[in-house]
Amino acid sequence: MNQSEIEAVARALYEIQEGARGWHREPLRLKTRFRREVQAAIAALDKAEHRSRASRSAARPHDGIVITIDPHQKRS
Repeated sequence: MNQSEIEAVARALYEIQEGARGWHREPLRLKTRFRREVQAAIAALDKAEHRSRASRSAARPHDGIVITIDPHQKRS
């Protein structure tokens, strides 16, 4: 996610909080906390997705050996 997307998600999460006074009125430290929480959540989701893909890949049967014969090659 790029910075503007992170900002949009942080702002949306802030807005659903009870007692939200308006994103533009909040101090930088509060906005920074929301941004960091969004980045941490995205990182956790990415890590979980990677583990899920790895486990699915390991669970699949491996492809067998493929032997190809060149029809132009002389047989002995």
